[in-house]
Amino acid sequence: MIERVEWQKHPNELSSPFIRGPGERPLRLTLHSQCLTNLTENEETALALLDELSNLKEVQLFSTSPGKFPHIVLEEPAAEDDWIPVALKRGGSADVMISSAVWFKHLWTEIAAGLAPGAQRDHKDIVDQLLLAEAHTSIWGDILVTKSPFLLSNRDRWPVRKTHPRTPLEATRITGLFLRSRSDYTYSASSRSRRTANRGLFYWVLARYRLPNMWRYFAGCLAAAQLRGDDTDALGEAVLHRTVRALEALDAIGIRFYASRDRDDFLEVVYHFDYLTLLLAGAIDAQARIARRAYRLRTQEKSASFRREDFRNSLRENGATELYRLCSSLRYQSILTSLYELRNPIHGAAPRVIAYQDKSVFQPTHTIALPSSISGRLLEAARELGGAKEWGLASKFKEVLLEPYSYASSVVAASLSAINDVAGHTDVTRLFPDECPVPPLMEAPDDHVFDLGRRFSLMA
Repeated sequence: MIERVEWQKHPNELSSPFIRGPGERPLRLTLHSQCLTNLTENEETALALLDELSNLKEVQLFSTSPGKFPHIVLEEPAAEDDWIPVALKRGGSADVMISSAVWFKHLWTEIAAGLAPGAQRDHKDIVDQLLLAEAHTSIWGDILVTKSPFLLSNRDRWPVRKTHPRTPLEATRITGLFLRSRSDYTYSASSRSRRTANRGLFYWVLARYRLPNMWRYFAGCLAAAQLRGDDTDALGEAVLHRTVRALEALDAIGIRFYASRDRDDFLEVVYHFDYLTLLLAGAIDAQARIARRAYRLRTQEKSASFRREDFRNSLRENGATELYRLCSSLRYQSILTSLYELRNPIHGAAPRVIAYQDKSVFQPTHTIALPSSISGRLLEAARELGGAKEWGLASKFKEVLLEPYSYASSVVAASLSAINDVAGHTDVTRLFPDECPVPPLMEAPDDHVFDLGRRFSLMA
């Protein structure tokens, strides 16, 4: 599940950097340098991207060790004091930018003992990590960028929760979403210049990058439509356009998720959530119609659906063996269940918006309560696809509750994977009339063409 961020309220600033208006503020991230080791290639790239984006005034980067960025220093406390002095010093100098403190010095060893496994309770490193994380919040840091197994495994427990530890990839995605909330699609920056995309280009490139099999698939739809004299090209284009719109809807949900707990904002989230499920279902339905045409099934076009067993059997009987196996698999059918079971209540009992008071936060938490008619099937599908918690589903108050951003993120990732797999398993050469030779179809571009898409994907 994607954890909320309980933004600190700095004097004279809005509480969340995702809120626009007088008093709007930058996003502040602290690099937990001591624990940013043994990174994967993607994590290294994500950190380098954060370094670049810190050249923007909207993004402030701090560190827990001296270097390029302002760094946090824990000073030696006086023996009689129950607090540890904290200073944020300018990078490369001893100039103090902010002075603060970590309070209740005598408690931190005990707190560490309560959080860490028994074998590590006396480990000084655990206490040091807790103190640095707390110091990060004391100088108004928002996100602690870390790879610490201790902090990340306790991210939902007090007091680690309020320090907001995130991996480099998670932090880069939050930063990218934050910039897009301000209509800023910068993907590279230095002290002198920046490179940016417009809204349309960002989501189009992102969709094409995440659907590599769509290059040949869509090329086949385009070329075949000219010979068939029908709208097969429009169906292929619909798959891409609906995917692009779904990615935009996901961002709209994420922006409200990080901005506010207000009920009106949550109702806007629900609007985009409903729209997103319709878009993804529409993209998959368009693929079923393309498959019907490619394998020349006799079923009516409006009956083309990968959810229908008779349709899948017709695919197998007409030579679409690999496509049949894919669409009949438990994983693929679970993806369809996670999507269509939420779309279908449009015609019946709708999920309800409810609010409850979570003891860990001050404001009411708004969420979606699912109708009992679909909750069981959605839980079963989520367990097959990674787990109910990852999908934002929880049983509470004798109901199944759905957190929209976590669910939307999971269903978009799963649906795009399914769309890409269908594109790869559909023989688009069969769309061409028998008497017509099949022209060369564009394959996925070389790796260097994907460099921009990779960078966009790190930010989304």
